[in-house]
Amino acid sequence: MMGDRTQLDLYPGAWDLVEDAILSVKNVSSSISASVSIDENTQADGVIIAQGSRFGGWSFYIEDGYPAYTYNNLGELVTFKSIEPLAAGDSEVRFEIDYDGGGAGKGATTALRVNGERVAGGRLEKTVPARFSIDEGTDIGMDRGSPVIQRQLNDRRFSPFNGTINKVRLEIYPDP
Repeated sequence: MMGDRTQLDLYPGAWDLVEDAILSVKNVSSSISASVSIDENTQADGVIIAQGSRFGGWSFYIEDGYPAYTYNNLGELVTFKSIEPLAAGDSEVRFEIDYDGGGAGKGATTALRVNGERVAGGRLEKTVPARFSIDEGTDIGMDRGSPVIQRQLNDRRFSPFNGTINKVRLEIYPDP
């Protein structure tokens, strides 16, 4: 459905978007960036964007004020979490995946950035080669259904984000 598109903007309130209705971030280098605003009297918490379920997928979120990304490969979780909390005000949080290439399901090098500064990252030794889930989609500002990270943030069903999400952008960088 996406044809030759390499970027897609998504907004709060979009939920259960089927996997084929958004850019495929599998087996390709990609990034997820979000423009968020945090109230000075609030500790940021909740899901910014999640795709898939407890059996496979990924979640980009803030937990107890710290931006984080969890990759779920058939129940094997790998989490990258900032060493610094997100400050109040406007921020751009971004997660980058530099895919190794050479076939499906290979590894990747990652970086988590806040306002351009690298705050975490590392290796994914393997990735999901095909579908994340046949019945759970992509959610913005929450994680409906079976959560990717297998717990609720802020002790609320669907782990809703308690700040403001202005926009989420998915980008893919296919090999030429």
